[in-house]
Amino acid sequence: MKKVKNLEKIFKSRLSLIINFKNLLNYYLVNFHGIKSFIFDKTITINKKLKLRINKINKFLILNKKKIINLRGDAFGFSLMQIDYLFKYLKSNKINSSDLILISPKINNTFLKKILKSKLKLNLLEFKNIYNLLISLFPKKKYFGANFIITPADCGNYDYPSDLKITFSSDECKFGDDLLEKLGVDKSDKVIVISYKSASYFSDLLKESTNFGLHEKNQKYRISDHKKLNKTLNFLKSRNYVPIIFNFLNEEEELYFSNYPRIHSIKDKKDRDFLEFYCHYKSQFSLCGNSGDQFIPKLFGKKTLFHNGIIPHSLSSGIFLPKKFIDKITGKQLNLTQVLSRKIFYYEKSDTNRIKKVSPIYFRDIVHFEKKGIKVLENSEDEILNATKELIILSEKNKLNLNDEQITLQNQIKEIYYNNFYKTDYTMPAKKISGYISPSFLQSNKEFLDNL
Repeated sequence: MKKVKNLEKIFKSRLSLIINFKNLLNYYLVNFHGIKSFIFDKTITINKKLKLRINKINKFLILNKKKIINLRGDAFGFSLMQIDYLFKYLKSNKINSSDLILISPKINNTFLKKILKSKLKLNLLEFKNIYNLLISLFPKKKYFGANFIITPADCGNYDYPSDLKITFSSDECKFGDDLLEKLGVDKSDKVIVISYKSASYFSDLLKESTNFGLHEKNQKYRISDHKKLNKTLNFLKSRNYVPIIFNFLNEEEELYFSNYPRIHSIKDKKDRDFLEFYCHYKSQFSLCGNSGDQFIPKLFGKKTLFHNGIIPHSLSSGIFLPKKFIDKITGKQLNLTQVLSRKIFYYEKSDTNRIKKVSPIYFRDIVHFEKKGIKVLENSEDEILNATKELIILSEKNKLNLNDEQITLQNQIKEIYYNNFYKTDYTMPAKKISGYISPSFLQSNKEFLDNL
């Protein structure tokens, strides 16, 4: 740890000085004005003084046999996706995790920090300025070479074996069970995690933050209606499952879910941070909407129904239930191939500094869908219920009993998604999805498959 602190001193003294207003402005605008950033100033100027500073850091890394990596600790779901991928990358490339130094902005979830430091034994530096530099258009690979590992930002599927295993001690289990008891959950109950992207989440953030950007305001494509979970919740209760609601709730939602355990009834933030992981560890499976919670079950080998999805994020186990897409002019449902053909130009913020086309599964703004004439339609009550029934079978038997025609269809859909995965440099080659696209959804939405 002393060596890591030494690197922190070098970073603070040698690199933070070069982050000026121009570079920060470029960093914050690149996602929203990608074409402009590409045409105008794209990279940080590398002068002789900066090269000397980089050489000093490289000498430190080589001497101590360390590599640096950026971790998006301020983006909960993304950081979990990075961690999942990272351990697959390490195994594939035969790299020891103790040889890494993770550089992150402030990590908001306190238990995630404990997981990184205590359970995964990773070296961690929380230093926002250096993180901002390393995630900007600064050419890391060119100047740090093999001393810098780039983790993917494409959210494609990497179905590789991993040594990532997170467990809880007996004391942690007792602590977690005591917290669940406060919610009215017995340690013998069959726990199910319920999560969705709520409209209240964004409205609350807008009230609380003066720095909430236009990009965040336009993430309506991720939202789903909590009332659409009603049939599923009733079904789960009839099967003696105990659903735990993970969302921040507004007054209407609090009333709606008043008969269910709600994680945010726990007032202490550190306790909630712990429960965000422990509930998944205890759960039979989870139902997660288009939020970062979808990545937690993978840390414990648990299966998930990813409902109201846009892209099958790293779906190596579980069931993907996609949203539907409507043509805004004709009012008709678009099939998957039609949707994915409506691409936009995207400025890849990486070492390559290039513009490329990406399909709507990578759109991160409702404005992009609207500009391409696409209306996003969320899943119905019955779609979520039927997919949940499939997930229960999958959890119990570890596979779905599909006929040859259904298996062929699954493979065709997966191939379409695979061919539209975002391709970037320095990652392991993407593998095919090994989970399931909800068979009941495919059966009842022929328009989604119109060309197959």
